[in-house]
Amino acid sequence: MPNGIELQIRSSIIGRPGRARISEECFSELEIGGQGDLIIVERETKTVLLEAYSDILVEDGYIRVRWNDLNRLAAVEHDTVHIYPYKPLTRKIRKRVKKIIT
Repeated sequence: MPNGIELQIRSSIIGRPGRARISEECFSELEIGGQGDLIIVERETKTVLLEAYSDILVEDGYIRVRWNDLNRLAAVEHDTVHIYPYKPLTRKIRKRVKKIIT
């Protein structure tokens, strides 16, 4: 997948399940639109779809998720995961049509 990055995963006590907190630098590197956009988190054969939020308290190179999301990925602290922006097919089509029209 394009535009992906690798981060180390850590558990978080802040937030709710289904949300991921990443540093502002990683947030902009993923080229996602804004707070609450969806990201795909992959580790080996497991994949989870989470809402992304930038957080100045999260160290660069890390992603923070709740322990139950950590378990869904079958990951432990400091495992490396791959992060990709989630772009539904309708969004991709809209972008291409917009490029064609303009």
